Amino acid sequence: MVAIAAERRPFALLEPPAASTTNIATAGRALGRSITRVRSVAHVAWIDGRTQVAKKLVPRSQLQGMTKKERQRFVREVRRAEMLRLAQQRRQRRILGWSVAGLAVVAVGSIVTIGTVNAVASASTPTATPAVVVGPANMLSDGLLFTGDGTTATATRTAALTDGEDPVATVSDAATTGILDVQVYLDPTNADAATLWSTIGASLEAEVAAGSISLELHPVVAQSGDVNAISAVAAFSCVADTAPDEGLAAWDALLTQTATAGLTSLEVATTVQGALSDATVDAVTSCMSAGTFTTWADDASTRAATTVAAAGADLTQGVVVTAAGSVYTGAVDDATAFQTFLSDAYTAAVGE
Repeated sequence: MVAIAAERRPFALLEPPAASTTNIATAGRALGRSITRVRSVAHVAWIDGRTQVAKKLVPRSQLQGMTKKERQRFVREVRRAEMLRLAQQRRQRRILGWSVAGLAVVAVGSIVTIGTVNAVASASTPTATPAVVVGPANMLSDGLLFTGDGTTATATRTAALTDGEDPVATVSDAATTGILDVQVYLDPTNADAATLWSTIGASLEAEVAAGSISLELHPVVAQSGDVNAISAVAAFSCVADTAPDEGLAAWDALLTQTATAGLTSLEVATTVQGALSDATVDAVTSCMSAGTFTTWADDASTRAATTVAAAGADLTQGVVVTAAGSVYTGAVDDATAFQTFLSDAYTAAVGE
């Protein structure tokens, strides 16, 4: 126990006037209250040379009238009460110490057990790392696929391409469904591409809405590193990612801008925004502003070049159309030649 006063001396009391024994009980009750409520320490008393006892000051008004003998009796009562209190305090501290020690052992045991269980679980159950998305949603094949129900063309929903994942090519099933699959690879900034789309675009859109064909749009960068083309392809990808059913409208707008006045990265955003509804324009704009799919645009174009090369086409020209594996080789402004190409491709696919 910390000593309150440095000087060791006998317990001393003031010398008040004499009083009767009745006052002792009153002062004792007052002292009991002061011990349990306030510890006003004046001196330090030493008992048997070992135990420190804090002496409480008692107001003089409560000691008035005591004789010397009464004061001595009072001192003994104070010492006895204080010693009892200190003994009880020591017992409580010991019991508390044992309880805390016991709880600490239990807690440590629990922590070790939980840690062991977690370690075993971690070792037996590998943690799954979320795949990094590198491409737009709904273009898992690197293209946006449209099909029709007889009246409306609707974009097919797919997951996004993730890092290290290869695109999943759309499989031609014309032989079993009778629906001709058409793939269009166009550089949105290329003049020949714009001419071809102005020649065949409207008829293709009508055919897909009617359910006669499926139409997969592949925006590509014909010349690697072309900033204008990368910007246009990335912008279209933002539409596919957040508003896929408006993909055809955005595609039309980009190629129409190229055909009429040319398309640079400066016009891409406003061109796409003008083709969108109020409900989707903000999300697409945010995607374009962040340049979300610019890296994907160049990478997807490189993959597309390999794909069409396998069919005998050259993507560097900015215009490639295939149907059920056949490649269109006619003029970009010849609508009749293109319709003949589709008819021949259908016949070859379904065996009619």
